[in-house]
Amino acid sequence: FVAGGMENTSLTTLTDGTLFTAATENLQDSEGLVAHELAHQWFGNLVTCKDWSHLWLNEGFATYYETLWRGHRHGRDALLYEMFERLRSLTSDPGDTRAIVRRTFRSPDEMFDHLTYPKAGWVLHMVRCQLGEELYRRCIRTYLERHELGTVVTEDLRAVLEELSGRSWDQFFDQWLYHGGYPELEVGYDWDETRKLATISINQRQPVNDQVLLFRLPLTLRLKNRNTIVDRPVVISRGTEEFQVPMPAAPEIVRVDPELTVLARIRIELPLPMIRAQLADPGDVIGRLLAVEQLAGRNDRESVEALRQALNEDPFYGVRLEASRALRSIHTPEALEALLASRTQTDARVRRQVVEDLGGFYRETAFQALRATLEEEHNPGIQAVALEGVAGYAKPEVQDLLLRFLGSTSYRNLLAEAALRGCRLQDDPALVGPVLLNLRQHEQQYTTDGFVTGLEVLGFLARNAENKDDVREFLLAQAQHQKRSVPPAAIHALGILGDERAIGPLRKFASAGEASAEREAAQEALAQLRAGRKPVDDFKNLRGEMLELQQADRDLRRELEELRRKLDKLGETSAE
Repeated sequence: FVAGGMENTSLTTLTDGTLFTAATENLQDSEGLVAHELAHQWFGNLVTCKDWSHLWLNEGFATYYETLWRGHRHGRDALLYEMFERLRSLTSDPGDTRAIVRRTFRSPDEMFDHLTYPKAGWVLHMVRCQLGEELYRRCIRTYLERHELGTVVTEDLRAVLEELSGRSWDQFFDQWLYHGGYPELEVGYDWDETRKLATISINQRQPVNDQVLLFRLPLTLRLKNRNTIVDRPVVISRGTEEFQVPMPAAPEIVRVDPELTVLARIRIELPLPMIRAQLADPGDVIGRLLAVEQLAGRNDRESVEALRQALNEDPFYGVRLEASRALRSIHTPEALEALLASRTQTDARVRRQVVEDLGGFYRETAFQALRATLEEEHNPGIQAVALEGVAGYAKPEVQDLLLRFLGSTSYRNLLAEAALRGCRLQDDPALVGPVLLNLRQHEQQYTTDGFVTGLEVLGFLARNAENKDDVREFLLAQAQHQKRSVPPAAIHALGILGDERAIGPLRKFASAGEASAEREAAQEALAQLRAGRKPVDDFKNLRGEMLELQQADRDLRRELEELRRKLDKLGETSAE
């Protein structure tokens, strides 16, 4: 069972990965997963997409309803932060111009991606923002009742939206579902004190072509000062737009799409006083997050102090977490001091982030703080981050720490797995023996992913060892493991190991007639081994490898011919 959860009709299947101990505090939870699978009882089971090209009607809905649940349970700021994180991820790859609804996939598996899940969820968020919550709920209820126990396509949803809202959704569906990309908005701001007039220019900078359109979208411009708030609804439909907004006095804050209603990458450069004012606005969590982003690009003392204050005083954990990341990116001595002064955090998510960001510095003060965290902290998830942080230091006591935690027991063996990754950072062949012994004796304590990590680490550490026999034989044994993700990982580790005595067994995996993860891993491992081999050795083995591949090709052709005869015979029988 390879998924986190599966929405079998009436009975969702989850794995033991959804069970957590109290010691992890709020670092992990299954709320989103449970909400996602529960939503599938309506979107995917009660009503099912007709074919894979409309898969977003299953997965996009389930993804968005995770977020709706989080907002219901934890408040609107939690909902907005989740949408903000997804927007940031979706707009990080401007080169992906594929549409959500498409038939260009070679395999249905290709449809289970960021377009079908978070981007489609964002499309539903935009629909809900434009309709309002009450009308949106009425539309979705009607859509489900009308197609109950049936199959649907994207146009079925559009028909209901048009019927109940009384407006056309053609352009919206065309630009967001049948075309790809997203708007990239470059915003300019100017204030005319004489005329008491703010001018805001908006340019669409995304490449416009057959895949990505010039977008038409509604936006709100918000201008605020101590005494006045002006919300100006506008519609963007051209490459360049300019709007003038009168104000009784100069605005202290200028916001574009303040309620986060549009999937767009918005760039606006503001002076530091306006950024500081935005960071201090208690009613605008997205504004505060964006202010932190802007401060991350500065390294002056005033900006560092503003981030330190946000890290320790902002009422929402997400802003505090982002402030910690911003201080790490600034990476000055003052930024490090701000992080060191902010280690005491009541929210475990922020506490872990501060520890992770301290691990990004190579300073004695940072090392001592990480050491102290290992001894003082009781949350294994945070201890694991601290352990990987100290592993980057070339100090005699570090390996003792790693071996101590390698032999420890913790929730899902988090600390031992972190110690394995730390051993990789140390890159010392002296660690091969302890790691090999640990994997042999304690496989059952690891998750499968943790054990797979250990195999990769073992191959990496032993690649420069004089005698690789024990490691090679151990990895070859794991290549026959019953858990399906272990064999390809073991074969991959053999490629990293670089032992030519593994070539023979690897050829057998690589020459398998049927496509498999093992065959692909073996082919890659052989390529790695050939790359590190002398030309004379490579020539010596090339003929043998070619003969084996030719034999595999003949076997495959024979199987195909046999299958063709069976199909022909079946066709003759059907005709009779």
